[in-house]
Amino acid sequence: MSNIHDLGGPANLWLPSKAQPIHLTWADLEGRYSNVTWLFTGYIAQGFTTMIAGPPGMGKSFLTMAWCKTLIYGGTWPDGTEYVQPIEDA
Repeated sequence: MSNIHDLGGPANLWLPSKAQPIHLTWADLEGRYSNVTWLFTGYIAQGFTTMIAGPPGMGKSFLTMAWCKTLIYGGTWPDGTEYVQPIEDA
């Protein structure tokens, strides 16, 4: 074999399938997420990923550590509500 291209034939053209947008109404979302358990109401939902975004130096790491402390040991959320169910398996 003088050429690596002799090892195989021509490749078939591959095109990704065209994804269609999912249209949801507010009622659809309420039905899907009506049973969410909130650790910090409106901010941290149990079983979901929470993203904290912002420019460098704005306190994202500090906020995250403060929230972790509240979740592990119990305490007061920034809005003044008490979190009284510390995670026992931390």
